[in-house]
Amino acid sequence: MLAGKRAYLETNAPTTAHFDHETPLGMLVIDATSKVWVDWGDAGGHFEGPKDGPGAPWPDGKITHFWTDLGRYDIRVQQRWTATWTLAGEHGQLTGLSTEGRIDDFEVKELQAIINH
Repeated sequence: MLAGKRAYLETNAPTTAHFDHETPLGMLVIDATSKVWVDWGDAGGHFEGPKDGPGAPWPDGKITHFWTDLGRYDIRVQQRWTATWTLAGEHGQLTGLSTEGRIDDFEVKELQAIINH
């Protein structure tokens, strides 16, 4: 990545999930949704979010960042999930669920033009 240029995050991760499983008590159904949070590695472990959707490439992406300093950054992308379940006429919520991906040592460089005379 180049310092001072907008970076676009594209996770390609689904942000919804549906599960059903037959149990001795009947069908267990779970419907889950997630939001995306990003630690870009340059703010001391601070996550930005929530972001709707998994991100997209330039020019349509909505999850973007500018690095102002050159260096190597450990980027963490977290999906924080909430889910509802139903089983045997009962229902409830599941919270505190997350999945995480990492990009370690992501390099941000500087680009300089050189004029030959």
